[in-house]
Amino acid sequence: MAEFFHHAVRRPAKTETGITRLLVMTIAIVSIGASAFCLRGSTKLPIDTVVCDSVKGDPAGALADWHARGVIESIAYSEKNTVVKVQTARWEGLDPADRRRIGVQAYCLARGSDLRGSVTVKGSKLEDLGTVIDGYWMR
Repeated sequence: MAEFFHHAVRRPAKTETGITRLLVMTIAIVSIGASAFCLRGSTKLPIDTVVCDSVKGDPAGALADWHARGVIESIAYSEKNTVVKVQTARWEGLDPADRRRIGVQAYCLARGSDLRGSVTVKGSKLEDLGTVIDGYWMR
């Protein structure tokens, strides 16, 4: 009986263990690399009702403040697609968090009751500077 047990449960050879470890490490590295590549290719940041509810103060008032500072030139609201036209030089001088904030504030005003909609930020020469689609900021 002891002899049967000895043969039934054998230790893997060192090469088998090494191959298994190599395979596991390769899979882990490929997975991490793929995740990093996906994150690097997209700067999408999710926005939901909590974010819109937590926008400090009144979003319309905040956008009016950006307009008073000369960043926003105009806002064209439509049912599902809003265009925010900005002064390109001033936009580029903003911190990325402020750029995102402007897009989010416009989205929070423009979104439908189904939380769907889009905001496109365009520069002085009508170049695309950022977009919020269904609650995701992209730039």
